[in-house]
Amino acid sequence: MTHPPGMTVEAAFALGIDHLETGRHDAALQVFAAILAAAPGHPQATYLVGVALLQSGRPADALPHLTTASGADPGNWRIGLALAGGLDGLGRLPEASAALRRVGAVAPEAAQGLAALSAVLERQGAPPGRPATIVRRALAGGFLPGDPAALFNLARTLLAGGATEPAARLLRCGLALAPAMPELVNALAAIGLETLRISAEGTARRALAIAPSHADYRYNLAGCLALRGATDAAAGAFRQVLALAPSHGPALNNLGLVLKDQCLVELAFTSHRRALAIEPGNADLWRNLLATLLYLPHLDEDRRFAHHLAAGRALQTGAAPLPPAPTADAGRSRLTVAYLSSDFRDHPVGRALEPVIAAHDRRCVRIVLYLQRHRADEVTRRFERLADLVRDVTTLDDAEVARLMRSDGIEVLAVIAGRYDRNRPGVAAHRAAPVQVSLHDPATSGIAEMDYLIADPVLVPRASHERFVERVVRVPHFVVQAALPDLPASRITGRPPTFGSLNAPAKLSTPTLNIWARLLQRVPQSRLVLKSKNLFGSNVLADRILGVFAAHGVGAERIYLRAAVEPLAPHLANYGDIDVALDPFPFNGSTTTFEALWMGVPVVTLSGERMAGRWSASMLRAIGHDDLVASDEARYLDIATRLIRDPGELDRLRSGLRPLLRSSALMDGRGRARQLERVYRALWQRRPTA
Repeated sequence: MTHPPGMTVEAAFALGIDHLETGRHDAALQVFAAILAAAPGHPQATYLVGVALLQSGRPADALPHLTTASGADPGNWRIGLALAGGLDGLGRLPEASAALRRVGAVAPEAAQGLAALSAVLERQGAPPGRPATIVRRALAGGFLPGDPAALFNLARTLLAGGATEPAARLLRCGLALAPAMPELVNALAAIGLETLRISAEGTARRALAIAPSHADYRYNLAGCLALRGATDAAAGAFRQVLALAPSHGPALNNLGLVLKDQCLVELAFTSHRRALAIEPGNADLWRNLLATLLYLPHLDEDRRFAHHLAAGRALQTGAAPLPPAPTADAGRSRLTVAYLSSDFRDHPVGRALEPVIAAHDRRCVRIVLYLQRHRADEVTRRFERLADLVRDVTTLDDAEVARLMRSDGIEVLAVIAGRYDRNRPGVAAHRAAPVQVSLHDPATSGIAEMDYLIADPVLVPRASHERFVERVVRVPHFVVQAALPDLPASRITGRPPTFGSLNAPAKLSTPTLNIWARLLQRVPQSRLVLKSKNLFGSNVLADRILGVFAAHGVGAERIYLRAAVEPLAPHLANYGDIDVALDPFPFNGSTTTFEALWMGVPVVTLSGERMAGRWSASMLRAIGHDDLVASDEARYLDIATRLIRDPGELDRLRSGLRPLLRSSALMDGRGRARQLERVYRALWQRRPTA
């Protein structure tokens, strides 16, 4: 029998397949229809008719043929893959994913099926880690398409799931095939930005040169400029993005971050609010808004608390708490405690946590670390060695993290510095543990499911008017710090008396700058050193600072703005050029306060009305130096003036501060661990039970 006339079945199939592979879909349909006319119900011909229809953009016509073929030959994974493609083309995503799972069951080695399943799951809104894991399995199975667009899509899926290195490899493969494809170049720049590589700027400029009016490409360039601290150029670039795309939420958000670095905090706050109006459920945007909130000097407590409550409600939207987990006997000896953070690394929060976690008594507590992995380093590896169990939750959504914690038997969850970096306070909204505690966040989380906030009597006095959704639990001293390099605390001599602050520019509020200007008026020969990485290289920032001092009659020659990104030892050496460190307000220093004290430089602080303005006071109380804590601006001026005019007192302080730190509660990780263990046990015992 010949099909078409004059051809064998084998030759007809070969001709039809040749038509398919060369894009001649109508010709292929004629050949396979002729085969079916002669052999009705032939499963292979039925399948190929469906493929030809599918490839010609007719999924509704293709689906009956593919369904029939799949029923006739259910073990043929290629038919199943085509059937899933037809369902996908009709928008029937749940059925498509089910078909692809059947392909995986029949032929787990079929990498194309895994890749297709990842794409369908992504469009269904699956958490990004799930499609990314499937793509990685497909690549491990040898699947590597020769189409640059397909490589880009797979790389994008990997990126969404946090798999940056495999994504970069796919993008480079795509660029080898299509060197001028802007999507590939831009995605490679985005990876460089995500991994904080300064070299990404060249790639971002290359993408923008190919497509200069593309808002996302300009956005990546702006991000690269912000990464290297070029805040003036970055702000201009983000504004150019917004001129092209006024509703570009990420550009508004990142413009806010840059404006904060330029000490334009009110404008930063407005920019974050505009971003939230576009993406009201975006947890990253809420965190940035809450962080910026701390720097605003004139916001009243009611409005401040209202913003926190709004953030808490947004993080709880759709986060119905999981059903209560079974709880073990409260009286048993060992409690399972989880710490959730993105900062288990060489970071101020990591340095504050490590002495405590290292000192936990494993007879009393089982320690589980949940890492939102970001820039892992040797400190990360030390943390991992300290824990009983480590979980990387980078690619999981908040609900998945909460379910994992429940399956791990977590009894007390400590959410670390919730509003900062890539931390995950939203996990607490799912009631991940029977007891949930906020640590190292200098204000309320706003999340109703967060049970407690741990502080001390200085950070949150009992008479404080600051409002919290959490119940505040006070330990004798909260702040703890790890030792810094044992550098000499020597002072540069033969120069004018020098005040200084190495705090972030966002903390230099107008009230702070005004009192510092008054201080320099009071001590006519003195000068002021300011430094925070390279951020004081900004002309916008310099003009603002120098303008405030000029209004008080203090010349620019007395203000030293230093701009350099330095390793820790050279950074600490800057304190050798400072006699008295000045603490900003209403948001105090913390890391900078400890660094100054470690380097033998006394810190003068104004104790604020809120927790964020009392960190330095808490630290100074811990070392017995309440004499450096001012209750008002007049006292602040008096303390700083007295110190700078008494070189003998400064020398005495300089030689004694580091030994005082070493022997104080401020560096007693073991003591703090014991305190927290007692607190965790008490909170566990008083937890609500069914």
